[in-house]
Amino acid sequence: MNPTLLEIIQTHGNGTESTCYCELTSSSVPTGKAELKEGFFFLLVTNGTAQLADEYQTYELQPAHLVTLTPSTKCMIQATSSHFQSMLLYLKPTFFDSLPDGQPLYEQLAHYLGHYQLPVFLLENEQATYLQKIFALFSPCRNNAVNYYDSILNHLCSFCLLQIADILTQICHEVPDYARRSTDIFRLFKKNVDGKLSPAP
Repeated sequence: MNPTLLEIIQTHGNGTESTCYCELTSSSVPTGKAELKEGFFFLLVTNGTAQLADEYQTYELQPAHLVTLTPSTKCMIQATSSHFQSMLLYLKPTFFDSLPDGQPLYEQLAHYLGHYQLPVFLLENEQATYLQKIFALFSPCRNNAVNYYDSILNHLCSFCLLQIADILTQICHEVPDYARRSTDIFRLFKKNVDGKLSPAP
C-alpha cells in the first residue's frame, strides 16, 4: 500500500497539528509513489521531474511548476526523477478555514473543481524564485519563534496564500471583485458537515 504524502511529510517535515512544511526529495518517497488527499497541498518543484496523476490524466512536473490541491482533490505522485526536489506546504482544512485570507485563493482554485483538471501551473522564473523565498520561511519559523509562534505562523500562512492567489490571478487573468456567494455557502456547509462528523470528545 502506498503511503499518503501527509504521512511522508509528517515524518520528514517540520510541522504542527494544523500545518506541515517539508522539502520533499525523491528519497522521501521510497516507493516512488504517494497519494495526495484530504488537505490543502501546495507543492513547488525546484529540481528534477515528477509525474502527478489523477483518474483523468497525468501531469509531467518540472522546475517552477506549482501544484495547489484542495481537500476534495485526490491524486498520486507516480514517479520522481533521482534529482527531484520540491518545497511542500500542507494546511489542515479546518486551519485553512480559520484564515481570513484563504478566501481569495479558494476563489481561484474553485474554477478547477469539477472540471477534470488539476490546478497545476507553470510559473515565471521570477514568480517561482519569490515563492521559494516565502516557502523557505516556514522551516526556521518554529525554531526562532517562541512567545508568538501561533500568531506568526498564522500571518505567514496568510501571506503565503495571498501571494499564491496573486500569482494565480496573473496566470488566469481574473481578479474576483467579491467572494462568490455560492462558494461561501459551499465552504460553510462543508465546515459544518466536518464539524458534525467529528467524534464527540
